[in-house]
Amino acid sequence: MAKLRELDVELVVVDDTLREQRIARDLLRVDRSIIPVNLIYPPNYPEEPCILLEGLISPGDALKVLARMELIQNGSSESLASLPTP
Repeated sequence: MAKLRELDVELVVVDDTLREQRIARDLLRVDRSIIPVNLIYPPNYPEEPCILLEGLISPGDALKVLARMELIQNGSSESLASLPTP
């Protein structure tokens, strides 16, 4: 949780009961049709795509994704797509 606070990360739980268009659009982008799905939105979204985390997510996996996001926040020229995935 400390890393989430440090990077000012917001956790969002989405309820798609109403079948909102923006949720459907994001699911389509990651080739999914149902929730739950774990998506990480980088600080410069939508220029960078969201990151799909599949299956069970370990704390280590989450920290790797946050480290990738931190590079973007700090102005690294690397894009999320060019960095290794967890």
